[in-house]
Amino acid sequence: MNLPERRLECLERWAPPSVKRDDLAVDYRLVGLQQQARRRRSTRATPSNVEDLTMRSLTLMKRILGTGTLALIAAVSGSIPAQAAAGGRPAVSSASEAVSPIVGRWQQLHTCQELVDALNALGLGALAPGMVGDYFPDQTFDELAAKYDLCEGAKPQQHSHFFTASGLFGSLDQFGNQVDDGTYVNVDSNTIQITKEFGVTTFDYSIQGGILQLTPIITDKQRRDALRQPEGFLAAGWMVSMSYPGSKWKNVPCAGWC
Repeated sequence: MNLPERRLECLERWAPPSVKRDDLAVDYRLVGLQQQARRRRSTRATPSNVEDLTMRSLTLMKRILGTGTLALIAAVSGSIPAQAAAGGRPAVSSASEAVSPIVGRWQQLHTCQELVDALNALGLGALAPGMVGDYFPDQTFDELAAKYDLCEGAKPQQHSHFFTASGLFGSLDQFGNQVDDGTYVNVDSNTIQITKEFGVTTFDYSIQGGILQLTPIITDKQRRDALRQPEGFLAAGWMVSMSYPGSKWKNVPCAGWC
């Protein structure tokens, strides 16, 4: 049995008793009209006979499948060109694209000691004199490294980060001035990667009740590079100072930043 005959039998099984096999054969030929026209050069499909045959085909298909099923077939068929135009991938409507939960502005009041404790906990305590400069803008690395109590005299500072839906990242200091920037991508539902001048950095995050917590995923290479140059501003130190691991960032109005 050839392919057209097998397909015709499939249609016959769907059809109610009132639909004759001859009608099904006509309908099958109508659906494949263009293919037949290409195979039989002597047969030319004109606008008038195609329109007439199409109406007869639709009427018959309604009798076989019902109006609802036919509408579903038409909807699925209509999606095929869009999928093909997208390189074989299903077309995705922009309305269905979910906005990442990290989009927004996140703020906290943090302290020098919180940053030092976080660096020590991650084996990066040697970087601390170079990372607390925001609290002591007029002192050098060597001056800070010489202090007995590194955070003595430091006052808490308000700081915020923002993430836009278009993939931009930035930070604002306690005066509302932008002091950091970069781009980010979502890796999965709880991981982002921020690209800076020193490369790609990875963070896990969680959001509950409008509170963001960030955990830096520091690679061995990033750790080694930072410890070789503790006075430098490299990825590992920045990742800790950006996230303040274990601390809480509260969601606040974007105020035009996100």
